Amino acid sequence: MKKGMYATIWFNDNPSNVILIPAKSVFLMNDSSFVFLEIAPGKYVRRKIITGGNDEATGKVVVKSGLNNGDKIITEGGYYLMQIK
Repeated sequence: MKKGMYATIWFNDNPSNVILIPAKSVFLMNDSSFVFLEIAPGKYVRRKIITGGNDEATGKVVVKSGLNNGDKIITEGGYYLMQIK
């Protein structure tokens, strides 16, 4: 296509509300994906999630289950939490 040209686009599925999170906040262990969820200020737990697709351009991952809208997760430094026992 060139500047000023038009196109018609059809979507096969209806848009849906999904949760998108940064890919760097997702960790893998034993073939399971998880994030660190904040349960109280300064307190975190591992939360298993099921991911869908990802968008490499934005660095985001679709979460199919395991998180709710408004949940707070660690987006940086989660590796250090994995080292704490």
